[in-house]
Amino acid sequence: MDIGSFLNRVEKMSCSMTYRRRDLLGLIGMCLTTGCLSSQRQKTKTPSDWPSFGRTHKNTRFSSQGVVPDRNSSPDWSTTHLEYPVTSPVVISEFVLAGSKTRGWAAYNQKSGEKEWRTIAKAQPSGTPVGCDQRVIVPEDGRFKRNGQGMLRSLRLETGEQQWQRELDDETLLAPTISDSGLYVRSGTSCYAIDQEDGSVQWSLGDRPALDAPNYDVNMDVRPAVAADTVVFPEPSGLVATTSNGDVKWERSFSKVRSAPVIQGETVYLADVEDGVYALDLDTGQTAWTWSASGCWNSPAIGENHLYVTSGFDVTALRTSDGSVKWRLGGDGLQGDTYTSPAVIGGRVVVGSNSHAIVIIEGGNIRWRFGSGTRTSHAVADGTIFVTGKNGSDGQNKKVGQQLMAVR
Repeated sequence: MDIGSFLNRVEKMSCSMTYRRRDLLGLIGMCLTTGCLSSQRQKTKTPSDWPSFGRTHKNTRFSSQGVVPDRNSSPDWSTTHLEYPVTSPVVISEFVLAGSKTRGWAAYNQKSGEKEWRTIAKAQPSGTPVGCDQRVIVPEDGRFKRNGQGMLRSLRLETGEQQWQRELDDETLLAPTISDSGLYVRSGTSCYAIDQEDGSVQWSLGDRPALDAPNYDVNMDVRPAVAADTVVFPEPSGLVATTSNGDVKWERSFSKVRSAPVIQGETVYLADVEDGVYALDLDTGQTAWTWSASGCWNSPAIGENHLYVTSGFDVTALRTSDGSVKWRLGGDGLQGDTYTSPAVIGGRVVVGSNSHAIVIIEGGNIRWRFGSGTRTSHAVADGTIFVTGKNGSDGQNKKVGQQLMAVR
């Protein structure tokens, strides 16, 4: 462990307000033993956490430092079959978490894949969870419940024990986002700010354009993006931006949106299924540039100067300055439809499709592929790619369970 990783771990303990003396002493001892406090050159590692779909509350899905595997390899570990639908995985501390129809919410050891705990879902898991401060927030769809109300639940990270539950006046709930200013979530017809300590509703913005009954393939990772005092909520055909107090700053209408917005600096980026990509001013919502394409179902990932976008079978890198194309995968591309939002680790793009659970792209060229398909997005931590997908030759038959896999 290097000094950066050590300080990162200590900062996370401080953020959670849970000061565990044995953990601090263990970390210090580990560092002193391995010489991480010396000036020895250390191998760069991918950050140890990927605590939400977007990795950060801005949904960038980006890490400038880190590594992904250099070649296709068999999974280090995989779980038993998870029945569709399943969420994208997240990595929090030593836990890898995912939700599924059959397993509810489950946490696995990041290194070994051993199940640490499982909590039965009270309804259908309906969005990728988010973790912070020794808790994980999970959304559940209320369409199959007696009262038809969707709910958010807070589970204790180490045990899965429920801390609080909040039912909302809507049957559909999507993936939540946590930032310093609060916990935010989009329901079928409303935008909510929730107190993450007790689940109380701080404010809501109702009578929003209604989402159709959830299609889990395309809605599992739809969630707000947050920067400073601005919260950008996705709408079925656009965006609405509010202050952290719930006052509307601006609204924009487009064609068909089934992805999460992404924020970098003073710009918010959005993929529209039918129109392509929009770059908008974060403060006013005015258009800076557009890139025309179709089949843009997934959220972009953003690197230091480039935006990485899926369209149909293809992946394209756009310059953030003006939307011009740097490179395009082309050819037969991902060899299948993709419901996977790309991630950028160092200079490599991690993505998947119905045909391949993992596709690694560098400079517009495919380095390697793995598995027979995925319908979710990846988490990358400690040089390992985590994905819920297929490791066999059965294609993307929904009747055949998927697996949570760790590929190093």
